[in-house]
Amino acid sequence: MHNVGMQNEVLAEKRERWDFSISHVYEDKREIATPLADGLNARGLIAWHADYILKPGDKLSESIDYGLTRSRFGIVILSHEFFKKQWPQQELNDLAAREVDGKKAILPVWHKVGFRDVLYHPVKS
Repeated sequence: MHNVGMQNEVLAEKRERWDFSISHVYEDKREIATPLADGLNARGLIAWHADYILKPGDKLSESIDYGLTRSRFGIVILSHEFFKKQWPQQELNDLAAREVDGKKAILPVWHKVGFRDVLYHPVKS
């Protein structure tokens, strides 16, 4: 399935637009982020995922910002590991700033967390 994702990414790079950008921490990459990106791409949707785009020497933050700004929606994988780190929460803040005039830009995916976990983990800014 990973090849389908890379083929879709090549097409998306040409048009420089994606349906989704997936924001996650490294610890959630193998179990949920990559399978989610591959699944979306296999269904004809174009998901921006760092694994498809980053090359040696690329600056991670610039690459992520590029993906976020050119995606219709941002998928944010909320997990216990997500809440331990500041930079993915900054990505969430950036996506939240794009939600204007009632247009939603964030699609949260709760990974091994529940309502109380999300409620009691304040987003760091």
